Amino acid sequence: MILGGGEDRWYPTDNPGAFPDNPPEDPSEQSSSTEGNLVNKAKNRGYQYVTSEQGLERANGQKVLGLFANEEMFQQRPEGEGARYNPRVPLPVMTREAIRLLSRDPQGFFLFVEEEATDEMSHSNNAPLTIKSGQKLDRSVTVADRFVARDKNTLQIVTADHECGGLTVEEPSSSDESGAEIPGNISGEDGPFDVANSDYQFFMDWTTTGHTGVDVPLTARGPSSGRLSGNYENTKVYHAMAEALGVAGR
Repeated sequence: MILGGGEDRWYPTDNPGAFPDNPPEDPSEQSSSTEGNLVNKAKNRGYQYVTSEQGLERANGQKVLGLFANEEMFQQRPEGEGARYNPRVPLPVMTREAIRLLSRDPQGFFLFVEEEATDEMSHSNNAPLTIKSGQKLDRSVTVADRFVARDKNTLQIVTADHECGGLTVEEPSSSDESGAEIPGNISGEDGPFDVANSDYQFFMDWTTTGHTGVDVPLTARGPSSGRLSGNYENTKVYHAMAEALGVAGR
């Protein structure tokens, strides 16, 4: 099963597929496959092809290819410069439908879910859309949580591959040194934002538009989740997954 954006990579030049080439929001987007019509090749191999939320919800086969945008399902830019986060099919829906179909396999399944916009919007120091995409990731995790709680045999891991933007969440302060003074930084400090269900507010302070080496958090539940506590190299995550899948040592 493959779900996401990137339809341009599946159709050759001059064959726009379901989404028009050179759309106003990003005229550079256009079909560019150098291997022919890959959607047709996928169909010939038994994949059901869908391009909308309704089509995904109706999908019922063992193989599903869902492409929902020319490229990313958002427009990565700083605030006020045409940035958009409006996926045609929201990540929680893709997560829900993927679990619905994959969980039918008696041998189990492996599902990888990523919210790319949290990374890309951080590159642009776009705090509002970093938060918005993070909220969609949170709802996707909730979808998986419910399945894991019912199933009892699934290892669920939530983590990141890196930190981006040198982000610090801070309380409001008139004496704070903002990252705006750092050469090449886009916005420095964004806010204030309201803390849900409270009278508090916070700011998001950026120090870079790139990745950093800061440790990232990880949460896990289910079989072998006890191995993922403390601080460790990222390769340990692989070994925990291999153990849960019953392929450790292969």
